[in-house]
Amino acid sequence: MKNESERKIFYIGNSRIEIVPPQITEEERQARLKEIQYVCWYLWMKCMNETK
Repeated sequence: MKNESERKIFYIGNSRIEIVPPQITEEERQARLKEIQYVCWYLWMKCMNETK
């Protein structure tokens, strides 16, 4: 049960977020990373526009 020890659980407000190490290829990991970076960039730009 190696995966059990690597499992992380976070509580944000009333939400329970469980992070289990994903069994994915490096290519999939890079693609997800790009998606996350885009979403962060988009939200940041949106926030910057609203604070002007």
